[in-house]
Amino acid sequence: MRKYILITLLLILPEFTILASDILKEQDFNVIGIQFEVKPEIYITEQIFFKSVEKRIAEAEKSEAKPDLIIFPEYIGVFYQLIDYNNTIFRHNNFATALTDILTKNPEMTSLKDIFACSNKVSSYLENWAELAKKYNTAIIAGSCFTKTQDGEIKNTTFVFNKEGKLIYKQNKVFLTDFEKSIIQLSPGNLSDCSFFNINDHKIAITICRDTYSTEWENKSNGAFLWIDIKANGEVFDNYQRESF
Repeated sequence: MRKYILITLLLILPEFTILASDILKEQDFNVIGIQFEVKPEIYITEQIFFKSVEKRIAEAEKSEAKPDLIIFPEYIGVFYQLIDYNNTIFRHNNFATALTDILTKNPEMTSLKDIFACSNKVSSYLENWAELAKKYNTAIIAGSCFTKTQDGEIKNTTFVFNKEGKLIYKQNKVFLTDFEKSIIQLSPGNLSDCSFFNINDHKIAITICRDTYSTEWENKSNGAFLWIDIKANGEVFDNYQRESF
């Protein structure tokens, strides 16, 4: 019989934000998941983004039981990587026309993949998360962003920092959506590269969105104390979306 508990976190479009706390009292392990709301004003600059993130971490730290782990959702870092273009993106009614505008102004790039391949924000993204984990003495799952491999592939990657601010684990999404494959041109990670990470001697598994639904992942996560799934929801989080999740 499997012993894990599954927690799912969403990245959501404007209309609804929730701070969810799941306290695993039996094992004295406290987890807080933050369902982050995507709003243009949060992604104006890197500093504004991380001030918003830190505000939510500070709120989480005020909970009845200090969290051992704070979780942020998938894609939270993707919009961070697009900060240099967000004035253009948010000026358009849809992303397709915004992308055309960006590529027209930057002829050295020919696709959405190129934008992320040329991004120089992954280092600052990781540095800021590390500082926050250390400052609040709390382990953090830092959502996900797109990372470039040595052979030029782009992958959807999540990162885990311990309470000392050290990057202790990273994992690539394995089962990509059609949008990720055809539009963004992401490359999948390898299931064989995925494992567990440990917080306070607890074995924890993590999946990114679609990975959760595969039998391979269910078998892979067997034996974990906690199984965490992070997701990005591409629609306004209304009552229908709330019920469907």
